[in-house]
Amino acid sequence: MKKSFLNFLAFAITLSSFLLSQTGNISGVVSSDGQGLAGANVVLEGTSFGAAANAEGEYTVSNVQPGTYTVTVSYVGYNASSQMVQVSSGETVQLDFQLTVSAVAMDEVVVTAYGTAKRVEFAGAASVTKAEDLQKVVATNVAGALEGNVSGVQVVTADATPGGNPTIRIRGISSINGVSDPLYVVNGAPFGGDLNSIDINDVESITVLKDASSTVLYGSRAAAGVIVITTKKGVPGKPKFTFKKTMGTSAPATGLHKRVNNAQTYEMRWEAIKNGYLDGNPTATVAQGEQFAHDNLLSVLGGYNSFDRYPLLANGKMDPAAVSRWNPGPTNWE
Repeated sequence: MKKSFLNFLAFAITLSSFLLSQTGNISGVVSSDGQGLAGANVVLEGTSFGAAANAEGEYTVSNVQPGTYTVTVSYVGYNASSQMVQVSSGETVQLDFQLTVSAVAMDEVVVTAYGTAKRVEFAGAASVTKAEDLQKVVATNVAGALEGNVSGVQVVTADATPGGNPTIRIRGISSINGVSDPLYVVNGAPFGGDLNSIDINDVESITVLKDASSTVLYGSRAAAGVIVITTKKGVPGKPKFTFKKTMGTSAPATGLHKRVNNAQTYEMRWEAIKNGYLDGNPTATVAQGEQFAHDNLLSVLGGYNSFDRYPLLANGKMDPAAVSRWNPGPTNWE
């Protein structure tokens, strides 16, 4: 058995060496302005093969089956780049990439107290929600658009009253006795009105300023943070009409509990009255408890009898001759 195992192991090693000799490799360097980009992501489109660049920007994708592939390289803050490559058996293809800085990422701006600043030049703590992001959430006001989208911002809805303003807290409660509400600035001017008066569809961006360095220009009013709202502006061209409709439904998460009918209600109430009387009077007999339940059933039910006669027999069961005063029919209580 030992000899058979050794023969099998030798065969497996030989087969593995043969299969590896039928594959190729792709190697290269990912750089920008002569500097290697460590961690750049290299992917062979349409396959599960890929690699990450090392500290010098070098990468190697091993054991690639012969064929033609599209190799794509991506890196945060840089434009992705793709190249076609032909891989042959036992061959290592050299494929280098030169990435360029993404202009979109560099030009991202943050609304500050008196104007805007490039994201790369802004040192404070701020979160920006743009118009395209607002279109992805179902919100009827500014507070609803911020809920769950901005870190460090807590939106609490006091009740479900239509048009009610939620409470917004930036990084918790900033004062015990003072005001903890943030300062709202709309198009550069402090805003003290109702947030619901601002149509969410008219908002271009919402910037939340969180720390002292970004709110210092607003003074003490910004102690609890600042929410800067910039609305959309008119653009030249033909008029456009936009219609947006939002619908929602609600349903119980679980079904209702088991229900009783009119006759069962009387029987169960009678049983409860009897048991309550016997529990409170240990020396009483069962017959006394039944009589007590018989005498007090209708008063417990509010004095109203929904049958044409007293509906129960002496043993607490429904009288077959009793006729209900109302016919529930196929009532679906759920």
